Amino acid sequence: MSAIPSPLLRLGRRLRDDCRGLAAVEFAFILPLMLVLTFAMIETTDGIAIDRKTDITARTLSDLIAAMQPASAGGGTVSVTDSDIRDAFVASASIMAPYPASVIEAKVSQIRIDADGNATVVWSKGWINNEITTGHEPGAVTLKASQQGLLTPNTYLIWSEVKYFYRPKVPYLMQAGFLAPHEGFSRPRYAPCISYGATNCAS
Repeated sequence: MSAIPSPLLRLGRRLRDDCRGLAAVEFAFILPLMLVLTFAMIETTDGIAIDRKTDITARTLSDLIAAMQPASAGGGTVSVTDSDIRDAFVASASIMAPYPASVIEAKVSQIRIDADGNATVVWSKGWINNEITTGHEPGAVTLKASQQGLLTPNTYLIWSEVKYFYRPKVPYLMQAGFLAPHEGFSRPRYAPCISYGATNCAS
């Protein structure tokens, strides 16, 4: 008597041989990984672009202040006002486009280097929420080891610092927070130093 496959056995063979839907099952397994990789790549690309733009913004900010010219064509002292500093903050922050610039925190300061190579903040202004604020308190400041070569005795430096608060589009991949700050240094171009208000170069 020949063996006759039972209905259950025939059904098992059909399931074994039926490959329909296999691609859908594989796609369901791969899709989450693909989405994570895609959004992670987008966030990483944005982060790198913003970091680069923040660096350029910092260098531009110090250059704009350092390039201030004397009020008279014949030369003389160079001074800046709150209006000048605000314009420099706004102009440099425009580099961040198309990323929002309202989340920038920046400072610009003038540093005096004495005959012994010691750095002191002469004046400083900050920029938060598109408004001018106080910056560093006047007094001694220590620059990083990589910046010690800028400490030429009896000179002045314009020092800018810019931080950017990064809000990722996909919060569960990366936490919001400030990226590493960037700094820029420039020497005054049209005078030995730049005065601010009642704070002159000798202060």
